[in-house]
Amino acid sequence: MHRIGADPVDELAAIDDADELCRLLLGNPTGWRRSTRHAEAVELLTRVHGTGELPAVWASPQWLEIDLHDGTSRTYTVTDDTPAQHHVRPERPLRRWAARHALHNDPARLTELLSTAEQLEPRHRDAAIHGLLDTANTLDEPARRTLIDRGLRAAHGSVRIAALEHLCELDGPDTARGLAAADPNAQVRKWRTPADTPTPSLFAT
Repeated sequence: MHRIGADPVDELAAIDDADELCRLLLGNPTGWRRSTRHAEAVELLTRVHGTGELPAVWASPQWLEIDLHDGTSRTYTVTDDTPAQHHVRPERPLRRWAARHALHNDPARLTELLSTAEQLEPRHRDAAIHGLLDTANTLDEPARRTLIDRGLRAAHGSVRIAALEHLCELDGPDTARGLAAADPNAQVRKWRTPADTPTPSLFAT
């Protein structure tokens, strides 16, 4: 039994049996059946080619290409000589950006935005919390402390670091250092306050 965790593509790539891979791709309750990342599915199936009961020839040579802008389509046949094109489209961290933008425009929405973030899946939730922390200095101290406390409980280390930076400003470096030193994440434990970072001397040789 394979579980799909925080990085499902890497976990699926480790599966070496076609039947198990197909079962997870088609039946996993976390949303693979709704995924539009068909190129990843094709690549994963290629890795397990010839294993399990999946036929050796599983992909149809007939492909349908649809232009999402104007709705036009064309059918073509894929052969061994057909070149493949892979377009990487980097996505902006929209959850983080949207949360930062929303709180900056209306700091009174903090409670609402935190409640909304809690309803998201873990990685999106942490991205939203990170975005709120990006603009935490616009809040009054009680609200800022509420947000810092939530950030310190985030799953992702970078979000906890962002919370530590705000905590350092409010309670001083010793408090922030103590929490960082006890963190289970090595990157967080390596975090240093501004006071711990030496300033280069203008007269250094």
